[in-house]
Amino acid sequence: MAVQDHKPKLMPLNGDRIKGQTLDYREPVLLTNPTNKDINCHVLVDYRYLYSSEHEDSRVHGWISQNLPVGFWMIAPSDEFRARGPIKQELTSNVGPTVLSKFSSTHYSGREIDTYYGKGEPWKKVLGPAFVYLNSVSSPENPRALWEDAKQQMLKEVESWPYDFSRSKDFPNPIKDEAKPLWAKSTFVGSVAPGDAGSWQRETRGYQFRTQTGENGHFMNLGTIVYEPPRNGPTLWGIGVPHRLAAEFFVPDPYAKFKNPLFTGSSDKYRQDGLRERYADFYSNDDLKYTIGVSNYTQDWFFAHVTIKRRRLFSTGTIGRDNAIARHGFMGCTDFTASICQAICFTEEKNNICISQSRSNGPFQGVMLLYSL
Repeated sequence: MAVQDHKPKLMPLNGDRIKGQTLDYREPVLLTNPTNKDINCHVLVDYRYLYSSEHEDSRVHGWISQNLPVGFWMIAPSDEFRARGPIKQELTSNVGPTVLSKFSSTHYSGREIDTYYGKGEPWKKVLGPAFVYLNSVSSPENPRALWEDAKQQMLKEVESWPYDFSRSKDFPNPIKDEAKPLWAKSTFVGSVAPGDAGSWQRETRGYQFRTQTGENGHFMNLGTIVYEPPRNGPTLWGIGVPHRLAAEFFVPDPYAKFKNPLFTGSSDKYRQDGLRERYADFYSNDDLKYTIGVSNYTQDWFFAHVTIKRRRLFSTGTIGRDNAIARHGFMGCTDFTASICQAICFTEEKNNICISQSRSNGPFQGVMLLYSL
């Protein structure tokens, strides 16, 4: 199975999952005696969410047959019809063999992106297309050539988008903006239905049209542009990088029996299984403590804050049901919570701020605190 360049993988059979040991909940399975013994070099834990990817990074994924050098691929030339657009994480391929093309789901987002309709409300949306590509090679000695060919076909389909079906009256009309164009390097430009601030990340009923400007295009010097994020006062400090991800924070090594070589040392290390339990190894007597100006967020700020029985001053309230931590993600739907404290709560020297979440009745509930301007 291949999902991305760094994720080609020899996969177990569905029967291997049935014989395996179920872990924290029914979906992740520890393989105990796989049919193909070579799998032990590739994977110990199988779980379909290990192979999730953001829409923008999963243009092509699928399977390669080893006995007959044939490839079966799902190609997505566009994300505009998918819920939440290019930033949403979604399932790709997994044991079965299974190949998915997901248009909408609550994975990594929660019920907030469910699509609701009023009684008698008309609604129409064109979904797709899903491009299925099959290829083959004459020699079974180089199956990776099928993956490379599938990637080239994906690039052709992206260049061919939009297909003729988008001329249908059921598809949104093109936008003809007469305003003076602005040029920018590697910037996402999007068109989404109007709504409240941040509503674009929960948009499911319509489309999200986005493109990324090229790095070698034509640019204009706009001078210094200062973005003033909404605040009740000046920002005193921040933890991490302001990009709405938890990827830069500390991710520990997994327990040896859960270690997946596919994610060792990679940017997807957070997808290793058993990382939630490792939180207690580091903070067995008390919760995480982070000192502004002294601590290092890459070493001292655990990427996911799981439940711990303590009394705390602030609360997140009952926000979020996206299962991003349980499903090995580093991002869900972003929520903003403001806590107002009187000056009497603070001293001129050292202050401690403790945060809790209200919903804490299970091991898979927690908070990822993301730095966002």
